[in-house]
Amino acid sequence: MKTIKFYFDKGRYIMTIFIGFESGNSYVKSVSSLPLSKPDVYLNTLTTVEKEQAFNPFDGQKYLDVYEVIEEGEKLYYRVGLPLQTSNQDSSSMDDPSRYRKINYKIECLIAIYRQLLQGVNTQELIYAVTGVPTKHAGNLLVIESIQMQLKGTHTVNGRSFTINEVAVIAQGESTYYSELLNERGEADPYFAVQVSKKNLMYVDIGHGTTDFCQIQRLIPGEKAQILGLKSVWLK
Repeated sequence: MKTIKFYFDKGRYIMTIFIGFESGNSYVKSVSSLPLSKPDVYLNTLTTVEKEQAFNPFDGQKYLDVYEVIEEGEKLYYRVGLPLQTSNQDSSSMDDPSRYRKINYKIECLIAIYRQLLQGVNTQELIYAVTGVPTKHAGNLLVIESIQMQLKGTHTVNGRSFTINEVAVIAQGESTYYSELLNERGEADPYFAVQVSKKNLMYVDIGHGTTDFCQIQRLIPGEKAQILGLKSVWLK
């Protein structure tokens, strides 16, 4: 059962939400602590929409599948999840760590987080987020700093402002382990912990760009490794 925390500050309630997300090389995935919320998965593409095409000409209302993102004071419009077919489409997908500094990566992440928030009530939120990256990027301080600089702070999507208080970055291979070990309140599941406390586990994350391995020894994440993903197989 999902739980949620409220804090009372200056005469208003502030909701604390935990969101896990990933702007992967193939798909964007997200999940949150919001009650009754569902995991969200869609193809990782951004389709740029001109302002004139973002609004219905008959009633002036923005189309529901268009996201308005304010970036440095400018309103930008996108659709997500469409197959790459036209010149106005793009994605941050690439193996180089520089992808985390690109505007596309930031937009992909903000829309993913917004889509989770959309499943709850419209309140003042304080968001704690965690994202997974390929193993070879997880320990790179420049990668961590780039992601945090892009996402920490207050953002506005479709007129809704939200504040990301903290962003944690972990290796993709660790994410399934933590989802099994911890509950919605960040507490260890005693049944699972007892079961694996004396065991060595190996988690394997077979992705589009990379296949990531994470070894768990007596509940502690240990050795990690990374090899090529399914893309290399398809290319052959």
